[in-house]
Amino acid sequence: GAICEWIVGAMQSQCYTSKAQCEQSNWASGGCYTYNGAICEWVEGAMPSQCYTSRAQCEQSHGVSSGCYTYNGAICEWISGAMQSQCYTSYKACEQGHPRRLNFV
Repeated sequence: GAICEWIVGAMQSQCYTSKAQCEQSNWASGGCYTYNGAICEWVEGAMPSQCYTSRAQCEQSHGVSSGCYTYNGAICEWISGAMQSQCYTSYKACEQGHPRRLNFV
């Protein structure tokens, strides 16, 4: 694969304003974050139109999280790829949002 590099005396028509711009235009990057339908992950050789510069940018764009605490109907647990609407920032916040009723006889 191609690489983008700084060249002194290069033809102006072959120049880009940044390495990132060059890599996006030429599929030359080592990889980027893309959305696979469930989570955002690092992919080597992805199409530039599918690339995000950070996991956070990808997750925000698709409304997903790389992981968070969610309630599964019985307990709170850490889940990768959960929908943002089901996420809690901490285990404690999840537990407080879903108090369990324990009946002792």
